[in-house]
Amino acid sequence: NSKIFYFSSMWVLFEFLRSILFTGLPWNLVGYSWSWSLVYSQSVSFLGIYGLGLLTVFSSICIFSYIDNRKNKSYLFIGFLILILLFLFGFFRINNNQLFYSENEIRIVHTYFDQKDKWTNRSIEETASVGSSELITVFPETSFGFNSKVPKNWVVGYLRKNENNYFNSINYMGYTYDKKILVPFGEYFPFSNLYSDLFPENSFVNNNLTKGSKFQKFPDNITPLICYEVIFPSFVRKSLSNNTDLLINISNDAWFGNFSGPKQHFVQARFRSIELGLPLVRSSNKGISGIVSPIGNVINVIESDKTTYLDVKIPKKIKKTMYREYGDLLTYFLIVLFFIIGYAIRLKQNS
Repeated sequence: NSKIFYFSSMWVLFEFLRSILFTGLPWNLVGYSWSWSLVYSQSVSFLGIYGLGLLTVFSSICIFSYIDNRKNKSYLFIGFLILILLFLFGFFRINNNQLFYSENEIRIVHTYFDQKDKWTNRSIEETASVGSSELITVFPETSFGFNSKVPKNWVVGYLRKNENNYFNSINYMGYTYDKKILVPFGEYFPFSNLYSDLFPENSFVNNNLTKGSKFQKFPDNITPLICYEVIFPSFVRKSLSNNTDLLINISNDAWFGNFSGPKQHFVQARFRSIELGLPLVRSSNKGISGIVSPIGNVINVIESDKTTYLDVKIPKKIKKTMYREYGDLLTYFLIVLFFIIGYAIRLKQNS
């Protein structure tokens, strides 16, 4: 029975590791398996996605350990008790959080261009044609190519050149945000400095994007997130300011083709709203665009095969969540506690 505690902790430790190693890829963590239930998903507001994953694995093992050994009735009870408590927490959180809207309205642009057509003059002109002269307008990732000469109230994704460096960037109100977490092999080649010396003529190795600097100035009521930056819970949390009212995620999901990637990307972005109690605006090319409430409810969404837009009011944020205040501290505590309990059970069995 000690293995029930060891295995649960080790599962989540490896999820932490794959979120860090080689820039990390915390894609489809086990906690996202609750995305079908808005009630259970509320647990990430205090546990975070890793903590929810830990209790998911632990509860599952507890319940199924009873099938293997009928003496494990207490574990069966514990597994169901955790699931019941998580359900009750989510149920009361949803019912006690009334949605209020600010007076601010925003336009979300959704495009549907293949990679080969994305930066043609015709595509860029079609994208710009749906921008608003009055509303803040959010456009997808790199949708304007190298062009950043647009109205100040537009949140524009583009490629920025600075001397010999190229950045995946957002421009808004004269401020620039450069993407900080680049996709390995997609936006940069790992250990490219080494390979460029060995293969100086290889354009694949040498055409890297440059990572944005750690400290960048941007309007502090908005936290910008480019593409898969939104799937890194700790990164998003640390990117917030005290005045952050809105998460904006722009993405180009055309890379996924017609598979499930765009849906998975949207689901994972949605969990950041629940964790942090902040509304999320998402603009995507060939993905899912829309607006998510601070408790993760999808208010409005676009899954169109053409260029279109939504004009929406922005929900007000929830003042605080436990995850926003303390991050993954509770999960770390549970991991240590599980190891201690597992060790104590092992000692008792061997005595």
